Amino acid sequence: MLHVDRAQLHPLFGLKLALGVVIPLVAGIAGGRPELGAFASAGALGVGFCGFLGVYRTKAATMIAAAVSITVSLFVGSVAGHSAILTTMLVLLWGFGAGLLGVFGPAAYVVGLQAVLNLLVGSGFPASVPDAAARALIAFAGGLLQTLLVVGVWPLRHFVAERRALADVYRTLARYADGAWPTREPPPSLTGSGIYSALADPHPFADRSDLSTFQRLLDEAERIRVSLAALAAPVDASRPDEEAMLAALPGASAALLDEIASAVQAGRAPAAQERAWQTLRSVESALRRQGGTIDARPDAPVRSAGVLSTHVGALLGPLRVAWRTVDDASSGTDAFSVRLPPVVRFPALSTTLRTLRASLTLRSSAFRHALRVAIVVASAAAFYQAMARPNGYWLPVAALLVLQPGFSDTFTRGLGMMSGTVVGAVAATLIASTLRPEQWMLAALIAVIAWSCFTTFRANYALFAACITAYIVFLVSLFGLPQPVAALNRAFETVIGASLALFAYAVWPTWESRKVPERLAAVLEAQAAYAEKILSRFVSADGHDDRALAQARLGAQLARSNAEESVERMLGEPESGRRLDPSTALGILAAVRTFAVAGLTLDAARRGAACPPWPALRSLAGAIEHALVCLAASLRADGSPPTLPPLREMQRSLADRVEPRPAPGLQRNAMSEPDQSALPDSNECPPLYRLAISETALMVDSVDTMAGLLVESRKPTRR
Repeated sequence: MLHVDRAQLHPLFGLKLALGVVIPLVAGIAGGRPELGAFASAGALGVGFCGFLGVYRTKAATMIAAAVSITVSLFVGSVAGHSAILTTMLVLLWGFGAGLLGVFGPAAYVVGLQAVLNLLVGSGFPASVPDAAARALIAFAGGLLQTLLVVGVWPLRHFVAERRALADVYRTLARYADGAWPTREPPPSLTGSGIYSALADPHPFADRSDLSTFQRLLDEAERIRVSLAALAAPVDASRPDEEAMLAALPGASAALLDEIASAVQAGRAPAAQERAWQTLRSVESALRRQGGTIDARPDAPVRSAGVLSTHVGALLGPLRVAWRTVDDASSGTDAFSVRLPPVVRFPALSTTLRTLRASLTLRSSAFRHALRVAIVVASAAAFYQAMARPNGYWLPVAALLVLQPGFSDTFTRGLGMMSGTVVGAVAATLIASTLRPEQWMLAALIAVIAWSCFTTFRANYALFAACITAYIVFLVSLFGLPQPVAALNRAFETVIGASLALFAYAVWPTWESRKVPERLAAVLEAQAAYAEKILSRFVSADGHDDRALAQARLGAQLARSNAEESVERMLGEPESGRRLDPSTALGILAAVRTFAVAGLTLDAARRGAACPPWPALRSLAGAIEHALVCLAASLRADGSPPTLPPLREMQRSLADRVEPRPAPGLQRNAMSEPDQSALPDSNECPPLYRLAISETALMVDSVDTMAGLLVESRKPTRR
């Protein structure tokens, strides 16, 4: 609750959004109708928060949808505010709908949230139909102005979001290259970066060559990521010459990646980095000349100089392409033609209805959250109307804002809102009593506070709650309510509403721990699909789909990221009710990371070499995939894993046929040569296939670790 995420502070964007809040307020005061300016300002504020969602087209669509929902809800709430029963029934309906919209993603949920908020605010200021229509249209005008301020600069922007996101991708890879070698940790996933969102939500004024360049740079970043993973394994300590050569790689690679990132973000050609390029070329040449063999024992997965030179070459290739792509783009040359991302389309009505129908069950966390929101917010609305408290609508508003689908988010927001509201109320009261502001002074204070709201919105919820409290206190003051009274009412109603929400969540919680087994099962299935695509390239040389492999790799990254986030949220929950012990979940994630590194190593190695097929690997590849699918099924069923294929015996048998192990106490001699029948017909690249043996040993170790963790976790606890 106390942590401030400085990376999520947005002062410049907040300044633009604050301008949209202040312009209608100033116009209303200048025209002698400050109350209408206040409603327009409130509409702009609500729509402004939607400006943090999406990149381009999705952002614009979300802001317009929010403006429409605010308009309709404000009108309905203002008309229905005369009747407590009607208001409560509408709040119940609106709350359930908003909670259920969460199945369509955060943008839809925020639009629904704005609808409920403005229904509640409108009910606090009952009006006739003409007056309600007027204030609703004024609020729509404020929201539309806010949208135009955000969207209107897009023709003048030179793809700032794409450039910043791509630069972050390359800087992330540079940090990994410079600080993570040697390790068996996989490089950071790129799925959490904003570039995938930017390319899936394209700039409405984008040129084909621009999108082509961004897509190519992302593709090359993924290839670099795979190559870095292949190189980030420990070398043979008995070969100090190899270790010395590889020691120069991290710094040179990081320098090139950092320069690509800077050039992309600035829209310029990359500056010369001849020393770094020469280092990489020299290492590759030296390793290729040295050649060598590889120790194929499962317990010694080290690599030969020949395989290492292949990995360095696989890293040099995409680095050169990325460098040249940035250079060509800066000079206006479109040297590449690649597939473009699809334009965002709304789902068909039939798909939307099927999604809603599937969510209308108590087994759905979205349905349970919708019921919780509807009951709590409607109860709070009925309570404040029965008590006839002035501005009591903040009680259900606080409950609505605090209630979140997850335990940690709900309780963090609840505590943050209560503490922030008290601080904001006290600060607003002190400012009001000291300055005694008139309308223009209030407008200036609202401008500063609105900027603070948008700037801190994602950085810290307690700070945001303090700012939004001060904003509401000063805005309501335009209607003539004394500031200290408004502050005290706001603080009191917020504490009661937040407490009600926390109590309701404690009575009927939704535990993230219930979702962890499903998330881990999805990881294992995604890794199984990725491993199948990689190993099939060793088994056969025909019929491989590069796009399918890239999609499988991306799916594995995304599933692992989702699982890690889910486990992290689970660790913030109480221990009761967990389906899976945290140590088991963390152990499975650690094993998955090892499995992922082995897969990425094989991916990079096979892509960089033209070798004949190896059918003998087929049975082991199929057994690994089958074992992962079985473990995923046992996670979902909360049962012990079934008997798995004898992976260890299969892998050792294959390793012995390629590189027989001498009996204890005996030295390798001419009688213990590899079984040539186990190798491909053309034995021109045995180091690559011996690398496959060493990496599949890591895969088998990972699968065995997962199975052992699950077996141990299903045993009854002894007291």
